[in-house]
Amino acid sequence: MSNAISRYILYWIEDNLYSGATVTDLVKNSGYSRRTLENVFRRDYGESPGDYLFRRRISRAAATLKLTRLTITEIAMLFHYSSAANFTRAFRRYFGCTPDFFRRDSMWNKSKLQLPILYQSADFIGEKTEFPAAVFISGERFMYQAIYTDINDCSFAENIKKRANSLLNELAGEVWVATHIQIPNNISICRKGLVNVDAVVGVRDCSDTNATIIMPAAIYEKFYFSGLWEEYVVFSRLIYSRNFIGENFRCFEVPCFIKIHSLNIEKKHISCSLYILVE
Repeated sequence: MSNAISRYILYWIEDNLYSGATVTDLVKNSGYSRRTLENVFRRDYGESPGDYLFRRRISRAAATLKLTRLTITEIAMLFHYSSAANFTRAFRRYFGCTPDFFRRDSMWNKSKLQLPILYQSADFIGEKTEFPAAVFISGERFMYQAIYTDINDCSFAENIKKRANSLLNELAGEVWVATHIQIPNNISICRKGLVNVDAVVGVRDCSDTNATIIMPAAIYEKFYFSGLWEEYVVFSRLIYSRNFIGENFRCFEVPCFIKIHSLNIEKKHISCSLYILVE
């Protein structure tokens, strides 16, 4: 029963990051007393629902700073702060820097971001893999939009799987995918929680003559995945946010590369290796 209460709280918090609702509203909606909610949540997660709610909201605000061109004033309003000054003070107390500095810093130190406990799972173990030579990828280049506010957003699967499946059927080999997040210049797109994604789906080429994109010779962190497309969507986001906690890396300067080993459209299954540049 207590676990069900804690899960309810976690879902409620994720649904109310932008609503301005407080723990008082949570109490009214749940039908449980504040004391019961506080005790159960603290026993399961070692903190109060109010503290966790604050950290999730300020972390989402930090992501909004990085992933949109909204003004600090508009972001403050989005998260129901009475003014940009109040938002700046709260942000500085938590992150140790102003929202403006956090946004302009090309290095993204994510060590204080509060990830959603709702999606806790076993740690993903990667391995360092060196590519002594560049990988030349030739194929189709296209743009699509993804919802960064929704960890279950399936735009990646919707835009990639048919293209990749077609190549696998034709070539019976491996397909390479590259995705690169780009911040929209259009403010109205930013307000919808969308980011642009520059994507390439293709095959490995022997030279750069016809290459659509080049995977630089470097050291990468490699993560293997085999499962449903919907699970991969969550997997890939958690890889970035969990395995690189505390690391300062330039997440928007280079694409993410995926080598698809096999996929099954009917069973919605994919086996692939995800490569993230680290050195």
